[in-house]
Amino acid sequence: MISQKLRLPPIPVLWVVFALFVPLEIGLLLAFHFAPKEWKETIVFGASIVAGAFALYGHLKHVEEKRAEYAQVLIARWSTPNPEFEFWKDALRDVYSGRLYPRSVMRTRSPGGQIVLPDDMKTRNRIAGLLGYCEEVALAVRTGHADEELIQRMLEGVLTSCWNRFKPWIEGEREVLGVEGKGLYIELEKLIERWNR
Repeated sequence: MISQKLRLPPIPVLWVVFALFVPLEIGLLLAFHFAPKEWKETIVFGASIVAGAFALYGHLKHVEEKRAEYAQVLIARWSTPNPEFEFWKDALRDVYSGRLYPRSVMRTRSPGGQIVLPDDMKTRNRIAGLLGYCEEVALAVRTGHADEELIQRMLEGVLTSCWNRFKPWIEGEREVLGVEGKGLYIELEKLIERWNR
């Protein structure tokens, strides 16, 4: 009991770096003040490097925090009850339970070459919405806008399930669209392939 009360909270790394930076800059300032003239330029150069390194560290830390923040937004969108998402998730549940065969709600081509939409557009839109979300997450990971480790830890199962279960639908849509469809859900495909390797 006593040891738990005495435990100090963790100190953020940024504050540790800042605590090292300030005394170092003060030391360089004092060194500049008392140093002979021929050493002053070297001390200024050293102080500039230290300040630049701290600024770069602060910037990189900010970028890292933004990536983690965006990953958490994407995860929360999946995890938080939302009527639209639940509607999309129903498509995945239906495929798992065998009530839905994905290729039954994909576009086809007529003998004349026209694209024909399926009768059940409601289900098709559920699949498209779900895969659109997965593609958004995969794109955010590839472009570095979302923290990949966090996304993989929390959403790998979801993304992998969606890819595996709807792969026949995606392949069918790509076939129907031809050259224009080659890039359909390509970010999701590449991310799953990389994670599987």
